[in-house]
Amino acid sequence: MRKSQIKLIIFDAYGVSLFGGYPDTCKYLAKKYKRDWKELYQVMYTKYFNQAAQRLISQKQAWELAVSELKLPISTSAVVKIHYGFIRPNMFVLNTARKLKSDYQILLLSKNTRTQFRDMLRLIPVFHKVFGKEMINTWEYSLPKASRET
Repeated sequence: MRKSQIKLIIFDAYGVSLFGGYPDTCKYLAKKYKRDWKELYQVMYTKYFNQAAQRLISQKQAWELAVSELKLPISTSAVVKIHYGFIRPNMFVLNTARKLKSDYQILLLSKNTRTQFRDMLRLIPVFHKVFGKEMINTWEYSLPKASRET
């Protein structure tokens, strides 16, 4: 494909531009409390985070409901701290994006709540250096990430 045919290169946030996230959090908690990580993930991410990402509940409610439903013997704030502790930049991907930026339009795309997206940007300031204002969090538009409208 010739360079002139490429209009935009989109980088996903979690799982691509970032390491960490719900799978790591759930695996850690599952090991610590001898639970099935997939069960934790189903409740924490699939059930409650997705509701928060669609603006059906707040991010705070998502954490609280998940911890309560899973009957985890840990505070909600401790779970959030563990979750954020796993988040770190994938410097290979970010350096690749930085190189491509000189020749192509690039964009960071995330499906996240406003709170978690803001916290991610605070924790990983290199995102501002690489993407500048070219970042979209689908929460801001009330759109699913994988929709045609997005």
